[in-house]
Amino acid sequence: MAGSVQRNPRFSKLNDDDVRYFEGILGTKNVVQDEGKLVTSNTDWMHKYKGSSKLLLQPRTADQVSQILKYCNSRNLAVVPQGGNTGLVGVIVCLSSMNKIIYFDKILSQIEPYVYEWTSERRGSISAEHGLGLMKANEIFYSKSRETVQVMASIKNMLDPNHILNPYKVLPHSLIS
Repeated sequence: MAGSVQRNPRFSKLNDDDVRYFEGILGTKNVVQDEGKLVTSNTDWMHKYKGSSKLLLQPRTADQVSQILKYCNSRNLAVVPQGGNTGLVGVIVCLSSMNKIIYFDKILSQIEPYVYEWTSERRGSISAEHGLGLMKANEIFYSKSRETVQVMASIKNMLDPNHILNPYKVLPHSLIS
């Protein structure tokens, strides 16, 4: 049985006006409220945790994602970008319908700064199932102070002096001696 994830009370609660706004952007078929359909999206991939999201949004374009995030920011609604079912409390924005994107890097460059700033302003952090990877190591500063990252680098250098464990991942390359 999955454990329950507690909702942060500083976020606003979803209401009917929010749902209507999202339906105006995405159409009703891409705004899912049915509990039966939300079960999969609300349960992490290991079935250890169960979230409480009441809404699943299925945008098809970067512009729709941008509109969703701007609106959620203006209303202070929690957002869970759906990937590996690791974040479980908030409006779920499932990107699986965006399968016709050719120039993904161009779209990411438009979306990422907004997501990083929004997360940083709320003292959150950004992670992925396999860490930040090679391309995202410098983005750690959105969620960790320089001092904290320096301590992390010092520990990594002490435990892995030859830099063979996850080389150039998670921590900025400039901090690894």
